[in-house]
Amino acid sequence: MPQQTTDRLHALDAVRAFALLSGIALHATMPFLAGLKGWVTTETPSDTLAAVWYVIHMFRMPVFFLIAGFFARMMLERRGLRGSSRIAPSASCCRSSWGCLRCCC
Repeated sequence: MPQQTTDRLHALDAVRAFALLSGIALHATMPFLAGLKGWVTTETPSDTLAAVWYVIHMFRMPVFFLIAGFFARMMLERRGLRGSSRIAPSASCCRSSWGCLRCCC
């Protein structure tokens, strides 16, 4: 039986919170970008805010995926395959979506 521990990695919680809060800043800068279709934009776009948007956009989602993969691996190691059945529905959804994409494209 896998070892049950309750140790939290507070540094990763802080990184995840920072990435989440930077998502608010990312969406707040979008009205100031030039050339976005379907968004309410200003008449004077800002190059500085465009650079802020680009920098946040380039690191935020990879950080989320990296942290999610780390926590999924940690959960598998702590609980084993049977104990980590919470990820089974999302995994089967990903597999079926991948299968549909492979057939259609």
